[in-house]
Amino acid sequence: MREKISKVNLNAPSIILVATLWVVFILNITFAKNIINDYPDLWSNFVFYFQIFLFIAGLFVFELMLLATVMSLRLAVSVSILTASLASYFMNTYSVIFDAVMIRNLFETNTAEASDLMTLGLMLNVFLTGVLPILLLWLMPFKANGIWHSIKFRITAAFVALLLILSSVVIDSAKMTSFAREHRNIHVYANPIYPFYSTFRYAQEVWPFKEELFYHEITQITEVSPQPIKNVTILIIGETARADHFSQNGYHRQTNIYTSEHPEIINFNHFYSCGTSTSISVPCMFSYQNQDSFDVTIAPFEENVLDTLARAGVEVVWRDNNSGSKHVADRVTYQDYSRPVNESYVCAGECRDETMLTGLDELIRSSNGDVLIVLHQMGSHGPAYFQRYDETFEVFTPVCLSSELSQCTQNEIINAYDNSIIYTDYVINESIKLLEKFNAYSTNVIYISDHGESLGEAGLYLHGLPYGFAPESQTHVPAMVWSGDRSNIDRALTSKNSENVYTHDNLAQTLLSLFGISTTNSKELPQSFIVFR
Repeated sequence: MREKISKVNLNAPSIILVATLWVVFILNITFAKNIINDYPDLWSNFVFYFQIFLFIAGLFVFELMLLATVMSLRLAVSVSILTASLASYFMNTYSVIFDAVMIRNLFETNTAEASDLMTLGLMLNVFLTGVLPILLLWLMPFKANGIWHSIKFRITAAFVALLLILSSVVIDSAKMTSFAREHRNIHVYANPIYPFYSTFRYAQEVWPFKEELFYHEITQITEVSPQPIKNVTILIIGETARADHFSQNGYHRQTNIYTSEHPEIINFNHFYSCGTSTSISVPCMFSYQNQDSFDVTIAPFEENVLDTLARAGVEVVWRDNNSGSKHVADRVTYQDYSRPVNESYVCAGECRDETMLTGLDELIRSSNGDVLIVLHQMGSHGPAYFQRYDETFEVFTPVCLSSELSQCTQNEIINAYDNSIIYTDYVINESIKLLEKFNAYSTNVIYISDHGESLGEAGLYLHGLPYGFAPESQTHVPAMVWSGDRSNIDRALTSKNSENVYTHDNLAQTLLSLFGISTTNSKELPQSFIVFR
């Protein structure tokens, strides 16, 4: 076999031609499906399909030549095919869009989250469509030309690529112009052009040095109202919970089994996230910027509401069972509960969210002043929903027991997801039970999810779609508040306002008001979603 392969001599043009055909016809299935879905008449759109082929082929060759300026041609082709193979799998399986936010998610994920996605289907797909072609490419003899010939060839190939792009437009400029303006939802599936473009955008966000990238305070504390009793609040940041799967919001299944025992809980039916991924929503909800102006590259170096609380004397503790605080807790006490470093931790394969409650009663008793404890959940992070809870919470069956969601029915996926919501409800209830022991204090539990999740509706799975394209299942999040008998929360007025529309933007002022803190920018912030006495 190897002898037969060795008899095939490769040159640069043949490598580019074969790689282009492979990428366009094998690794752009999702892109093609979206084109055909929007332009379904095959015969009348045949010329347009040809235009799209020329356009994508031209873009791919031009991208190859850009890569080939910093590496060999075969290496550039290998990187492009492997990238396209990986992207193709996630596009085809989960309808994932690789925009700059998704690239950020990839770089900021942890090992546990990444391992959920390492499925047999992924490895088989990447081997067949990525690794195998690359192996063949490197096994075949290739005669390298001199440096000047290589430079000349790269310039010529780039020029040809631009001609292909120009030709695709000239054939029917009206139709291509319409496609460019009216079908932007399809552009994001061009593979691997859009993933490479998004990676470049992400690199621009994180790498350039800027003078403002030194931590700075952006507000001044003008008043701290004295509290008659100690305030102890647990703020639970949920993960991947969607509002319409909470029975508190009218879901037909009883997923709030535990919190339904507390009639004093106030539920907010119309709460919306700042983003569709943890890497955006978590820093955004604690930022003084609103969703429209939020800049994730500046946020780590800018004062957030937790920094303000700490400056005002509140003891702020962030406990994490997820992929980190996304720099929100860089300047307050941070504790990692995602690894079983203590025998008292509840860990079965991965540590359960209830582990973050370990030792909280001692922390509360030892604190001399007000305390805010943030619990960042693993929650319902997919696709391995079945790994987010123990068998005790497996109420709905059968469940999807695989990260390969294509192997499960939608009902099995939803069953596993709903069971993870039940476990989240248990964690909320355990937090309430813990604070009920401190009835001499002003005690509160606030729960808000970071974003929602798609569970197969319209062929969409997981989360992370660009906010403008994302369905409500990824942006409409559950939120609820429990308050103790001596809390400074006005239950009656808060309940009256609970049907209003709120977003993560409302959290900053809520936390400031909760601890009686006024700042120079308080009047500019969106109002608190909780009313205080």
